[in-house]
Amino acid sequence: MVTSVEWRVSYGTDAIVVVDGGALRVSEVATLDEDVLKDYLTVTGDLNSWRKWRGWQTVEGDDDPEAWGDLVLGRSDDGEVFYVNPDLYWE
Repeated sequence: MVTSVEWRVSYGTDAIVVVDGGALRVSEVATLDEDVLKDYLTVTGDLNSWRKWRGWQTVEGDDDPEAWGDLVLGRSDDGEVFYVNPDLYWE
């Protein structure tokens, strides 16, 4: 699997994370606010478009994607949406 950028939620806390497909580990997390979430949902570019956000932090330690919560929406590194959980998305 390629690298993906995923919106995950855990106990009401949202995060946008970069998941390295080969290792299936979270390598970065973005500080999530309303503007970042809007960009994530509307930007149709590739991973480089999201790299322009300020607030990316390298993840050390808790790098299991499941530890970051349930997957709400996943996009591949070319911008294609590959997964949507409609219940969490509309919550």
